[in-house]
Amino acid sequence: MKIKVSNLLIAALLVSSISGCASAQEGSAFSSQTVLRSESTTVDKAYPYVFEKGIGYSGDLTSREAYNCTRYIHVEPNMQGTSTLGLLNGGNLWDPTSPIVKNSPWYEKLKANTKKGEVNAIREISMTLLLLLQVYHPDKVGMELLFDATSNRSGISIVGKNTDQELSWEEVIKKLDIPEDKASAELATLISSNSPKVKVKYVENNAEKLCLAAKGIETDLFGTGYLAPDNHRITFDPGKDMIKFSLRAGTTAIDGGVFGSDSLPPTTLAEIDYTVDIEELIASKYDGLMYYSEF
Repeated sequence: MKIKVSNLLIAALLVSSISGCASAQEGSAFSSQTVLRSESTTVDKAYPYVFEKGIGYSGDLTSREAYNCTRYIHVEPNMQGTSTLGLLNGGNLWDPTSPIVKNSPWYEKLKANTKKGEVNAIREISMTLLLLLQVYHPDKVGMELLFDATSNRSGISIVGKNTDQELSWEEVIKKLDIPEDKASAELATLISSNSPKVKVKYVENNAEKLCLAAKGIETDLFGTGYLAPDNHRITFDPGKDMIKFSLRAGTTAIDGGVFGSDSLPPTTLAEIDYTVDIEELIASKYDGLMYYSEF
C-alpha cells in the first residue's frame, strides 16, 4: 500500500506528536530503561530486581528492553492442537541472585513453600522462571511462552530444529546451554521435583531478532500516521513464527486532528515525497521476521 503524505500533513504530525499521535508511543516497548550496558552483572538502576543483562548474553537488548518488547507485542492465540496451555498472562520478573531479592523475607518464604509443594508457590516460581529465561536469553528463547494455571504446566519456545518434546525444568536449562545462569538454575531446581514437565516448542526466530525487527519498523515509520494507535497493530503470529504488522485498510492520511491557521508551518521550496510502500519495505528489510497484513 502506498500513501503520499503532504508537507502540510507532516507538519501537522510534528505538532500532534506532542498530543494526539504521542499516544502511539506511550508505553513504547522499546524505550531504554537503563543507561549502563557494559557489564552483565550490573543491576538495573530503575528495576533492581534483575540484572541489566543475563550472564552469557552479549546481544543488543537489555533485560528490561527484552521484557518490555515481549510483553508489549501481543501474541496471537495458536489454535493448533488441543493443549490446555495458554499464553502466559502475568507473573513477576525477578532474579533470585539479585541483592534485593536474595536476602528478602518473601523469597525465603517462597522457597520454603515451594519445597513443601505449595501449589501457589510453584506457580509463582514457574511463571517467573519462564520470564527470566526469555529476558536473560532472548537469543535462545522465542517469543511464545505458555502456562496452564490449573496444572502449573509450562510451555516455552526454544531456538532449534528438533521435534517438539516435553522436558523437566533442569533438562530445559541444559538444552539452552546456559550453565553460567545461576539464577535460572536455582529456580529450576526449586520446582523440578514438584512441577509437570515443560512443553518445548522449537522455533527458528528468537525473541531478540523479533524484537529488533519490531523496533526497526517503528523507527522506519516514526513520525508518520502509520503508527497512530487506530491505524496499526504489531502482533506475533506463532503459526508463522513471525511479527505481523497490520495496517488499517484504506489508510491514506495522518490522524492528527484539526489544526488552525495559526499553527500552519511556513511555506518551503523543498518538495519532499513521503510516499512509503510498507509492504515492500517489510518484504525487503524484514524478510523471514515480519509480514504485512491489513484489517
